[in-house]
Amino acid sequence: LEQVVDLAEHQQQALIRFESERIEVIASEQERLSKTMQDCENKRFEIISNSLGISIKEARALTMSELITHVDPQFADSLVNIRQKMSVLVTKLQFLHTVNRVLALRGRNSV
Repeated sequence: LEQVVDLAEHQQQALIRFESERIEVIASEQERLSKTMQDCENKRFEIISNSLGISIKEARALTMSELITHVDPQFADSLVNIRQKMSVLVTKLQFLHTVNRVLALRGRNSV
């Protein structure tokens, strides 16, 4: 997720500077990263499913808060920290995507 935020920040700078080639490279990297994240998510759901003895569908529906209640207490603190960090990153990413969308529209309209 941190890499996605970093790419969105680089994309923002490229959009501000109208660097079309750099924007294309960043878009390709975002696509590659998105596939990698999806593969990791699928593996995570498989691990949760196997560890908790639930279906993949149930593992996909499990929130971090719910998962925390199912793990050993020694791992719960780590998951709480991860959940908090992810929340901050998602909020930042949403803001970056909103700004980047506005910048992309501005760039398209100025061509």
